[in-house]
Amino acid sequence: MTLTIDLILAFTLMHIAMSFSPGPAVLLVTTQAMARGVRPGLATSLGILAGNTIYFGLSVFGLGAVLVSSAFLFALIKWAGAAYLIWLGITTLRQARRVAEVSGPPRAADPAGPAFRQGLAKQLANPKSVLFFGALLPQFITPGVTGMADYGLMLAIMHATELPVLAGYAVLGATGGAFVRGPVGLVWRERVCGLSQIAVGGLLAGLRRTA
Repeated sequence: MTLTIDLILAFTLMHIAMSFSPGPAVLLVTTQAMARGVRPGLATSLGILAGNTIYFGLSVFGLGAVLVSSAFLFALIKWAGAAYLIWLGITTLRQARRVAEVSGPPRAADPAGPAFRQGLAKQLANPKSVLFFGALLPQFITPGVTGMADYGLMLAIMHATELPVLAGYAVLGATGGAFVRGPVGLVWRERVCGLSQIAVGGLLAGLRRTA
């Protein structure tokens, strides 16, 4: 292992600070949990971490820098993810009342697959993620010297610092959503979830490349 204690500490502190920073990921996790429960909130968190893992791998192989330097690829990824989330939000809003009529009160075992995909799409479309993994992460990597043990340690640090934070937001969201019960409450929870998806898509579309 070539990472020094100072580098490990710097990387850890940097990622902790980024994890606690409010942003589209926190908004999406919280509202998913509020509308559908802890399980979908956690699934959204895992989707976000999966997106981080993909960008981490691309950065390790030098492809992250290509995404950062290519305005076309950068914009393509951003707009594709933003459009997907906005479409999901509009669909959720249109179906909110029908979901209440068919399902009644929200179930504790809502499917986690769609939530995971939304988290993955959000993270892959987030320009800040592209910049972090394509521009900042290489600062901790020495080509030809940094080994698999170093990469594994950094990936473990990323997940160990971010997952508890996102899981905490999922629990808070689900706790708040539990106070709104019944068909009327379900309609408004679905509407909040749909609006949040549109908001996250809008935030991603509005973010600009700064590196």
